[in-house]
Amino acid sequence: MTDKINDVPDSNLRGSYIINFLYNKISIYTPLILFIFGISLYIRTVLPYDAVFRGGIVGFAADDAVFHMRLVENLLHNFPHRIWYEVFTLYPTGQTLHFGPLWTYMIAITSLILGAGSPTLELTRTVGAYFPGIIGALIVFPIYFIGRDVFDKRVGLLAAFMVAVMPGQILSRSIMGFSDHHAGEVFFSALFLMFFIMAVKSVKGKDISLNDIQNKNWNKLKPHVIISIFAGITFGLYMLQWSSGVFFGGIVAIFIVLQYIIDHMRGRSVEGLCMVSFITFLSAFPLVVFFVDPLNRFSAGRYSYLHILITLGSAIFFLALGLLSIKMREKNIDKIYYPLTIAGIYALGLIIAKLFVPQIFSSFQRFFSIFQPHTGGGLTIAEASPPTHQMIFGYASYPNNFGGSYPGIFEFVSTYYIALLAMVAIGALLIFRKWEPEKAMFLIWCITMFALTTAQNRWFYYYSVNVAILSAFIGIGILDIAGLKDISSRFRTLVSTPRSLQEFFTSDLPRHLLTALVVAIVIMVVFLPNFTIASRSTADGTIGSDYYLWHESLTWMRYNTPDPGLDFDAIYDRPPAGETFQYPDTAYGVMSWWDYGHVITYFGHRIPNANPFQAGIGGGTNHAPGASTFFTAQSEEAAGEVLWNLGVNNKSGSRYIISNAYMAYAILDVMGIWDGHDWTDYRTWAVISG
Repeated sequence: MTDKINDVPDSNLRGSYIINFLYNKISIYTPLILFIFGISLYIRTVLPYDAVFRGGIVGFAADDAVFHMRLVENLLHNFPHRIWYEVFTLYPTGQTLHFGPLWTYMIAITSLILGAGSPTLELTRTVGAYFPGIIGALIVFPIYFIGRDVFDKRVGLLAAFMVAVMPGQILSRSIMGFSDHHAGEVFFSALFLMFFIMAVKSVKGKDISLNDIQNKNWNKLKPHVIISIFAGITFGLYMLQWSSGVFFGGIVAIFIVLQYIIDHMRGRSVEGLCMVSFITFLSAFPLVVFFVDPLNRFSAGRYSYLHILITLGSAIFFLALGLLSIKMREKNIDKIYYPLTIAGIYALGLIIAKLFVPQIFSSFQRFFSIFQPHTGGGLTIAEASPPTHQMIFGYASYPNNFGGSYPGIFEFVSTYYIALLAMVAIGALLIFRKWEPEKAMFLIWCITMFALTTAQNRWFYYYSVNVAILSAFIGIGILDIAGLKDISSRFRTLVSTPRSLQEFFTSDLPRHLLTALVVAIVIMVVFLPNFTIASRSTADGTIGSDYYLWHESLTWMRYNTPDPGLDFDAIYDRPPAGETFQYPDTAYGVMSWWDYGHVITYFGHRIPNANPFQAGIGGGTNHAPGASTFFTAQSEEAAGEVLWNLGVNNKSGSRYIISNAYMAYAILDVMGIWDGHDWTDYRTWAVISG
């Protein structure tokens, strides 16, 4: 009898041990964030599935997405080598590519794994279609951790939920079929900021000295070094996702220099931040240096010496600033000379670059141009135009989009204004209450991304994650004011029986009703509109109404027009500096509007004269030959002259012309703007009465 009694506690102890282990190791937030990931994945892959996989072909977004698949399929033919110079576009010159390699390799390697080394074309295109949806769904994880480390777990969780269901640019660029690299940009940039904020927070208030490295005190430094290395690796991966991602190094550099100055002026050591900054940027260097092409010189849009300067150069610079602070403190030099010295170094660097290395100076000038709106024809690029009122509130979760059932006053509680309020609140907390480096880094990131959206609406897909975290910060703050912060702990303490449950609710009824009301408002304003809009907007996938018509026409063209005499699956070397590709006499161009250049390459295996890289458009004040001057030519003779001026080797630059009704009735005025005309020259207004 005694043995049997003793057996029961042993079993219970084992069960209790497992339960306690799971309770201690797996937070309630773990299943919640996984559930949020599931919702995000459902919206991005399940809802658009029927729209993407129909008609026997995969419905990719028709611009850059199809060109990415061109790169993937070519990579699989030539693995591990990828195209860097494309001869199947921009006839008669060809074009150097700026697309980062990571997205291409991720899709190709996944296809190789799933295809056991020999993936079919169908499998490859299926993987390519799924990829943006999966990567887009994964964004919730770094957003959760950023929200957690800057504020708390509740903010992180709410932010993750918001970004999972948020409509607009972040959603349209991260759903199945939109196989461009934009989802990867947001994911890896957020991952980089996540690790960097973790690294900065890990050294805050810690007694870390550069002497610890000399003394080989690895146990003390190990966690900080590892996180910093991960930050650097993800920064490198982000730049391999998008070559112009070097600008994110500038955002982080602003914070680092500012934090250096604040720490030095307050008499605090900068050595912890110095170590984090040095390791982060140094760790990114090996990933990008392999892809640097000397022919690109200091280009910000292609892998160049600028990428070495931003990674290795910045690492050395931050180390030097850290050592400068240490030496100035040791010699008791007046603190004010530290920021003055930094300003002097910056000014001297600009002067030297301007006088002796103008390419570097021009690169920095081009960096600031991203804060400026386009002009002329550039304004007609949908994603590059300044945001309109509808864009702002559509992309920032404008409640009126929820069936039009909310009054206009709800515009002022949209996440757009909530995010602005949050930035002001965080700035005030940093200035008047307590300076916290992780919050400062987060705020600088948010302000920069917001500034970018004022010039070009494409930046909303970046800024959406900032909006989610900022809105979550305000939302949790409101819930705390309503009494939700301590309600769970009071519930566990006070409620043990049905009677105590009743007493719990009735003892402070007004407070509980207020809490319920606030929660209901948050759900009504944030969750329900977003989820409904997101579900509705993804159901039709990413393809345009004429996608299948273009596929049919260009497939016919591929098999019923002369072969251009080039191997579509081959890789061609980039010509020497100042030269263009020498096409065989059998090659020819296909004239169409630049929007359709990539589908001509991908579906037709032919060479467009213009493409969505905004190349080959021509026009401008000089009316350079190109797509805009051709389609707005006022006579057949003038159009023929444009094609002849495009040509080489005494032949026309185009052998075939592809147009559709849309070019005539919808975008002819756009073509005119690119060619330097007034758009009203191509519109006739008519008033039709009954």
